[in-house]
Amino acid sequence: MLEKPLQYKNNEITEFLWYGCPHCYAVNPIILQWEQDKKLTHTLVQKHSQLSERFMFDANVFYGLQLIDKTELRQEYFDKRQQGQFKSTKDINNWIQSKGINQDQFFNALKAPKLIAEREQTLKEERSTGSTGVPAFIVEGKYIVLVRGLSKIGGWKAVPGLINYLSALDGK
Repeated sequence: MLEKPLQYKNNEITEFLWYGCPHCYAVNPIILQWEQDKKLTHTLVQKHSQLSERFMFDANVFYGLQLIDKTELRQEYFDKRQQGQFKSTKDINNWIQSKGINQDQFFNALKAPKLIAEREQTLKEERSTGSTGVPAFIVEGKYIVLVRGLSKIGGWKAVPGLINYLSALDGK
């Protein structure tokens, strides 16, 4: 349970992730399938972690794609990132260009006040949870599900059930 609840909407699950994290990648298909099967009775909001300086470039790509309304490319980026296809900034620039995105516009968008404010707010939220890693799931702003300990209750496949359980606690 979070010491200080966050002001999230009821029925909202927030996932903090990092595109470079193999654990985030491992849980991703489980969460997406849960959502696709309509077994997720919550709104899933994904936010890119910024807890480490190593996460920042990927956070920029995550929020940059959001800002230019290309969120449908996030999964492809995540897949390619995890498969080691991005060895340099040049590789990423080539990928961005191959998607018909003007590189200058994309990287200029990363300096937009709206994007900077959103990233700062996300970092503030994430730090307030006390989380030290990813993936982390915030259930209705009150509970946090962290990586550690999941192997004792069934691993990543236990995440949806655990989220449902925590959500149901509020109804009691």
